[in-house]
Amino acid sequence: MVVHVSHHPPRHSSPARAIACSVIRATLLYMASAPPPLSIRLGSDGLTALDEIARRRGIGRAEAVRQAIAETSRRDRGRIGLLAEAQRLMEDSSYLEEVRQVASLIQELLGRRWSDSPP
Repeated sequence: MVVHVSHHPPRHSSPARAIACSVIRATLLYMASAPPPLSIRLGSDGLTALDEIARRRGIGRAEAVRQAIAETSRRDRGRIGLLAEAQRLMEDSSYLEEVRQVASLIQELLGRRWSDSPP
């Protein structure tokens, strides 16, 4: 948000008018720096889902869209991080050896369990 502070004395006839002009200027400066609006077309299913999110959260449609986009972005970043971690582990020979040892131990334990049980 851009805030413009003027050091010039006010030229307004009343304090109320000065405040109103100040509010209008701050609003216009803020709006001028905001990104342009985005227009999307939702099918009936999308609109129903959006209304459901907005209703459950007690927010408007625009805020529901903003939140959904932010949440999806965070989730995608998390998935990308998990994928990178899995790829790194698959390239780590000591990790793979440990996985093989654990799998072998599990098979051995399961084999004992099944052979110790009565038929």
